Amino acid sequence: MKSQASQGGSRAVIYARRSQVQQDASVETQVEEATRFIATKGWKLVDTYRDDDKNTGRREFVKRRAFNQLISDATEGKFDIVVVRDKTRLGGDTARTILAVEGLKDEGVSVWYYISDTLVRLDNWIEKVAFAIQSAASEGERDGISSRVFEALMVKARSGYNAGGSCFGYDNAPIFEGSVKKRTEYKINKRQAEIVRRIFRRYADGDGLRSIAKGLNAEGIPAPQAGRRGTGSWSLSVIRPMLLRERYVGRVVYGRTKKTYKKGTKVRLLRGDADVVRADVPHLQIVPTDLWEAVQARFKTNERKPWRLTPGRKPRYLLSRLARCSACGGPIHGKASKRGTMRSDVYLCGYYQDRAACKNSLRRPVADIDARCIGWIQDQLLCEKVVLEILAEVRRRVAEHSKDSGAEVAPVEQRATALRREISNLVEAIALTNGSVGELAAKLAERQGLLTIIESRISVLKAAPEVFSVEVDRLEVGVRSRLARLNDFLKRDTEEARKVIESCSTGRCNSPPSRPEQGGGTRLRGR
Repeated sequence: MKSQASQGGSRAVIYARRSQVQQDASVETQVEEATRFIATKGWKLVDTYRDDDKNTGRREFVKRRAFNQLISDATEGKFDIVVVRDKTRLGGDTARTILAVEGLKDEGVSVWYYISDTLVRLDNWIEKVAFAIQSAASEGERDGISSRVFEALMVKARSGYNAGGSCFGYDNAPIFEGSVKKRTEYKINKRQAEIVRRIFRRYADGDGLRSIAKGLNAEGIPAPQAGRRGTGSWSLSVIRPMLLRERYVGRVVYGRTKKTYKKGTKVRLLRGDADVVRADVPHLQIVPTDLWEAVQARFKTNERKPWRLTPGRKPRYLLSRLARCSACGGPIHGKASKRGTMRSDVYLCGYYQDRAACKNSLRRPVADIDARCIGWIQDQLLCEKVVLEILAEVRRRVAEHSKDSGAEVAPVEQRATALRREISNLVEAIALTNGSVGELAAKLAERQGLLTIIESRISVLKAAPEVFSVEVDRLEVGVRSRLARLNDFLKRDTEEARKVIESCSTGRCNSPPSRPEQGGGTRLRGR
């Protein structure tokens, strides 16, 4: 491939990724240095892609939004050159990094390292091997750092010290020797510790998780902080882990899970019990032992209930977890309800129902909302007019392809004839030779495989447009009959109806509260 850098006025972009180790390679520094590099080359800077959050580790390829956008824009021909600091910015997964660079190269985009003024070349096997070795060495460096950090944290945990993070009920107290920070220890926060004991006592006395969460929110008691993930309110998912946390009974537990990467993204796996560190720290006990044992006994009783033995229960209602409350951003839940003796399931705000953390108390019948939602999809998206327009476009593109493919048939047939001749010559040579035939047999197999592919291509090119047209006509007949039954199908199969909504929408829809004086009813807003 001829380097785009040799052409004047080449369009260049910068890719910068947050460094979790090197402070001198921050995103801003990378952008500044890459901008200077582009200026010295005489290229035109057209865009900058930044991955600067904590989910942009070297081996992460799924959650790197800017990187994925860069790959997408490359396929649209928006630039000619990508400038990065060095190989570590592209990624730490050797296989996926090579595929990414190869993909950019296939689109006519070259990759440059500004730190060494180097063009990344993968034009032959030697360059590919060198790139793989360098990437693998970087990957090994990261794994070594990770193992050393984990070992140090395990030592801290065995001593009962803080091995990372914060915990409701405790403050993190840094310990210094002179001006050097040596470690962080836990210190009981008396106000939060009393709230922890209240939660344990209420659960041991028979209160449910939902009742406890509502009570705490009603009193305005601050919930544990969870950074950007937090909602600022108590919930079932906050209280349940607290009731199982051994730290409250004077035992530090570390290493329950381990981080790894699968399919290009980070996942967490449970470690075996023998690999988990447990250290007794009696001075950190908040919950009395008898209260702890009573809570654990109740958990074991509840976990024996049949409905708790089925993980990942599927939603029963069409819009459960798909719609959001516009008042608080919480999920819309479906709830079984009654009007007198008649069953009347309703939708309502989940944060109002489970946490009492939202003032939107409106309830609307599930049947009415589902019918309107399905009706809108059927009228606007999956109606006969739209689907038939799609099939008409398919027919038009097939016809255009058939016209264009006519000119391709002759050269492809010539190549097939040449391959047949070569195969015949190789068969004759194998029959006449008295020595080793391994190399001849390999060449014969290679050409036979190519001939099979080319003959399949010829069959496709010669396929009559009428055949495709008949197939599209058959699809039209099937579409008309299926659309006639679509409404009944969506009402009957909630799971499939949810898939239809998810495939048609670009995100979750909002349900703004609407009082009777505002016209009543329920509105859904989404794209």
